[in-house]
Amino acid sequence: MRDTVGVVTPSDIHRIGAAAGCVLIVASPSCTDRYPTGHLTRLAAHTTQDAIAAIERRRPAVVVIDWDFAAVDKLAICRVAAIFPTITVMASMASAGDAPAAIKAGCQAILLEPIAPQLAMMRIARLSQAAPARGTGATGAESATYRLWSQISCPSCEVCGVASFELAKRRTLWFACLRCDHVWTARP
Repeated sequence: MRDTVGVVTPSDIHRIGAAAGCVLIVASPSCTDRYPTGHLTRLAAHTTQDAIAAIERRRPAVVVIDWDFAAVDKLAICRVAAIFPTITVMASMASAGDAPAAIKAGCQAILLEPIAPQLAMMRIARLSQAAPARGTGATGAESATYRLWSQISCPSCEVCGVASFELAKRRTLWFACLRCDHVWTARP
């Protein structure tokens, strides 16, 4: 993925669709296999430049970013993916405390580690089939796997309007305040 990528203009965006069945995994080389894609075509990027080039050239249906992978600029990758309305971005992370930053950056889905391979594969497959809901991250509408709750207030800053995410992990519902970045859990 080292060759030159052409510049995409706003007028190009409307006629460009996502590559059906294509998933981009942005992770260290040793972690790429943690994200099985089943029958979907897997692309891997281990640098910011390679990830951006793959997004611009291949327009994958889903971009999975290992949020703990320090070698890439996650915000830059999310900004480029946001140009293409057919791309869904999922962040995978070890700490739920990183979820507010990922949601604010434009990720439509959060997957907390450790990840069961079957869960990762099912989540990626589901996201590849669904058109992403576009919002503005911090204030936008509901998205692929997180939901904004206007009537729930943050126990830390007491402001209403929090995001819930990741019900599947230990049957716990996680909440994140997008104002103060406080994260907490509740049982459904």
